[in-house]
Amino acid sequence: MSRSKTRKQLKAEHAKRSKASEDRKRADGLAKVTIWVPTEHADRMKAEARKLCELHQANRVLEKHGRDAVPLLPPIREPRANKSETSEASEAKRKFFKDSYQPALREMVLGLVDSQGPILKSHLTLRLARDHGFDATGARIRKTLEPHFADLVAKPHGKDTLFWPTHQEPVDRLEFRGMTVAGVERSWVQVPDEEKLHLIAEILGREPDDPIRELCRRIERTKVTEKLEAEFHRLRNVIEARHEDTAPDIAAE
Repeated sequence: MSRSKTRKQLKAEHAKRSKASEDRKRADGLAKVTIWVPTEHADRMKAEARKLCELHQANRVLEKHGRDAVPLLPPIREPRANKSETSEASEAKRKFFKDSYQPALREMVLGLVDSQGPILKSHLTLRLARDHGFDATGARIRKTLEPHFADLVAKPHGKDTLFWPTHQEPVDRLEFRGMTVAGVERSWVQVPDEEKLHLIAEILGREPDDPIRELCRRIERTKVTEKLEAEFHRLRNVIEARHEDTAPDIAAE
């Protein structure tokens, strides 16, 4: 049996299971909504959606068995922060913008770049914002951080910028460091193309039966998405083009 046929069968089986799962969810009164949100808000939106589904399930149990029934799930409540935690969080946000705090913020920027770099500007900005209690990276946060980024070793990365540690020269290919760098987890979108290219080249060099599934294994994902498959082919094309002594722009668009 050919490799392409095997992949086709796997996709068909996956589609069948997905449709059955979607049918069960619709029968349970749920609807699938696809929207685009800023990357920094993705986890927050997923958490809110999860809460709504849990509350929906609890209400269905109550409707089926009466209001005296004990729901299968506990009531959805936000944890209440004590006053000292609220005060500390507010102070962390306030001091972020103070002139007196900028030297300390500068040291944090340099420390993160040297320990976790090369690191994308968007990723670094989000890390610094969350370390100070912010959920997102607004215009004021970006404006405050911009002077601290001005003299960093930088390389264009599509619409983003890649910052390099002071002890490391920028290169076109960098060994993949995994999904955890210096003890901090990162997402696939936060991995620079320089590392992605090295990983794809390594996988292709080993000639696995299904290189895309091998990629999923290496980046700790359980399923192949259309977006990931498209990116795999984009990076593979870059690698093949470089073998022809061309120099395409490898930065993500």
